[in-house]
Amino acid sequence: MTSPSDEKTQKSLKLTLFFTFFVFAMLTNVIGAVTNILIKEFSLTLGEAGLISLSFFAAYGLASLPGGLLSHKYGCKKIYASGVLLMTAGALFFGLVGTFSMLLLMSFIAGIGVTLIQVSANPLILYSGPKKDYPGNLNIVHSLFGLGSFLAPLVIMQLVAKDISWRYFYFLIVALSALLFLSVTKIKVPKDTKDTFTVKSILDHFKSISVISSFIALFFYVGIEMGIAVWLITYLETIRNIDPKTGACLLSLFWLLLAAGRLIGGHLLKKHTPKSLVTTFSILGALCLALGLYGSATASMIFLPLVGFFCSVLFPTIYSVAIENEKSGHSVVSGILFTAATGGAIIPYIIGIAGDTYGLTAGLNILFVSFLIVFLKGLSIRRTHADIEDAGADAI
Repeated sequence: MTSPSDEKTQKSLKLTLFFTFFVFAMLTNVIGAVTNILIKEFSLTLGEAGLISLSFFAAYGLASLPGGLLSHKYGCKKIYASGVLLMTAGALFFGLVGTFSMLLLMSFIAGIGVTLIQVSANPLILYSGPKKDYPGNLNIVHSLFGLGSFLAPLVIMQLVAKDISWRYFYFLIVALSALLFLSVTKIKVPKDTKDTFTVKSILDHFKSISVISSFIALFFYVGIEMGIAVWLITYLETIRNIDPKTGACLLSLFWLLLAAGRLIGGHLLKKHTPKSLVTTFSILGALCLALGLYGSATASMIFLPLVGFFCSVLFPTIYSVAIENEKSGHSVVSGILFTAATGGAIIPYIIGIAGDTYGLTAGLNILFVSFLIVFLKGLSIRRTHADIEDAGADAI
C-alpha cells in the first residue's frame, strides 16, 4: 500500500513530467513553421534552411549516450534540471540573436537540453505512479507531447498573422521552461532509478543485430517524421501555392493525427502482431506520401497530414520490440535507440540539398526509401503482440 507521502511525491513527479513533454514538444516541433519563416527572413536556400533541423537533432547523436552515462553517474534529477536550463538558454538566445549562424548554435544548445531531458526524464515515467498505471501515464505523456506539437505551429503563425515577431514564441518557451525548472528542482526522485549504463554495456549492445537493425529503422523513421514536419509548409507554399497559415494548420493536423494514431496503436497491438502493424502502416504511409506529392493540391492537403497517422505506430512498436529482445540493460538500449533521432537532422537536410538542385518534390522522394527500410524492418520482426505485452514497463 502506498503511503500518502509517496502518493504526493508520485503526483508531483507525474505532473512535472507531463508539463515537461508538453513544453519540449512545442520547442521541437515548431521547427517546420519557423524554417519557412527563416527562409524568407534570411533569404536561405533549401539546403541552408535544412541546417536548422540538422543543428537541433544533431544534438541527439552527440548527447544521448553521454547524457545516459551522466545520468547514471550523477542521478536523473541533476541531468534533468541541467537539460531544462540548456533548453531555456537555447530558446532565449534563439529569440534574441540576429545572425543565422548564431541561430544554428542556439538551436544546437536547445537540442542538447532536450536530449538530456529525454534520457533523464523518460525512465522516471515508470516511477510516477503504481506500475499498473504505467501504460496510462505513458498514453498521457504521448497525448501531451501531441498537444504541444499541435499547438506550436498554430501559435507561431498567429503571431506572424498579427504582425508580432516570431521571436516571441521562443520567449513564451523561456517562460514555460523557467516554470518547469522550478518544478524539477522540487520533485523527489526514487533512489533505485539507476541502471548499468556504462561504456562497456553500450559496446556490448552494439553487438546485437536486433538493436542495430532497430536503430537503422528508427533513424529512417525519424527522418520521415521530421522530413514531413520540416518541409510541409514550404512545400505547400512553393509547389502548391497554399498560404503558410493554412500550411501551419495542416502541419498541426499532421501532429494531431500522429498523436491520435499512437493512442489507437496501443489497442491495435492487442489484436494484431507488431510485424503486421509495421508493414501495413509503412505501406499505407508511403501511399499517402505518393498521393500527397503527385496528386492534386487538394490531395496534398489531405494525404500529407495523413502520413502522420500511419507513422504513429512505427516508432513505439519497433522500439518496444527492440527493448523486449534484450534481456538486460534496457536503459542502455533506450539510449542507443534515442540516438536514431539524428535521422531528423540528416534526412531533412538531404531533402533540402536535393530540393535546391532537383526541386522540393524530388527531394521529398527520399522519404520513399525511408519507408522501404522501415517496411523491411517490419518483415524481420518475429515477436507476437503477446510477446511485447509487458514491454512498455521496460521501454522507458
